[in-house]
Amino acid sequence: QSITVKAVVTTNVGETETFESSTRIVYNKAFVFGNVVPALGGIGTLFRGYDAAQTISGHFQTAKHTTSPATPTGAVNQTKMPIISAMSTLTAFAFYSHGDPGIIGDSATNGQTGQAITATDVSNAMAARSSSFPPVNFVFADACAAGLNDSLAVAFGVAVSVGPPTPDRAFLGWTVTMQDNASLISWTNRLFQRLLAGDSLAIAVEWANNNGGKPLDFNGLEATAKPYGDPMFKLHGVYHLEGPAWFREN
Repeated sequence: QSITVKAVVTTNVGETETFESSTRIVYNKAFVFGNVVPALGGIGTLFRGYDAAQTISGHFQTAKHTTSPATPTGAVNQTKMPIISAMSTLTAFAFYSHGDPGIIGDSATNGQTGQAITATDVSNAMAARSSSFPPVNFVFADACAAGLNDSLAVAFGVAVSVGPPTPDRAFLGWTVTMQDNASLISWTNRLFQRLLAGDSLAIAVEWANNNGGKPLDFNGLEATAKPYGDPMFKLHGVYHLEGPAWFREN
């Protein structure tokens, strides 16, 4: 997206002059999808996948992100290859689907049908990205156990296995099998409310936990979201292009 800033100045003799700055290129793009297909045996039903995708997508739009897919129906009809293809241009990625460590389930996944996107798939997609796009800075895995280890976070390039985190990039996911219930949707809403208010990821997670409770895992126990990468990440920043390089400002 291009933004041209103009300033209109009135002089002390009542004349007006318009000054136009150079055009600025800014970029934020989020890919958000959901799943409404129950897992085999009724475990991990995802009846709220449609609403979750709509809700998360709306939050990203408020945070100055272009979002894709463009329609709520499209958001719950995403299969493996189109999802991987979308990774070539996004800066944020979120999904409400089935998952496992190092695994993202597409919109059709139910434990037998559909296809899983692996951490290797993600790593290959990131390696193939053009440098004309800014890097991915935030991934939210609203899915079972996708945050049990750092494999997806490292694959997306928002975390490193060893050493200090890359500033302003982060991953958030669950370490256990989650319930598809109202507590999870409510918690996700509270999280994004604080991210949109300018809180860091660590503060937003803490606030969501303490103001309405933690969501429940499949055993009915409270679950804690696990972040990887920079805990001070803030969602409301915007990438802008300066010469050949992208910079992000909050």
